[in-house]
Amino acid sequence: EQVKQLLESVYRDALDKPEKIRMAALLETLYATGLRVSELVSLPLKSLIAEPTTKKLQQMLLVKGKGGRERLV
Repeated sequence: EQVKQLLESVYRDALDKPEKIRMAALLETLYATGLRVSELVSLPLKSLIAEPTTKKLQQMLLVKGKGGRERLV
């Protein structure tokens, strides 16, 4: 219920500014993946995985976590 309220509060405001869109994307990603906040805010663009032939983004992220270990989420 709390997560639902949090996400609704983000979408209640019109997403007319880049920082609002970013916040919504961060919260959705955080909730959907279970990442640590520190992992989420430090994600480099190269963590997005694209299909080699079509360059279409896959629905996975390559995350470097504690101890430098990498995992797919």
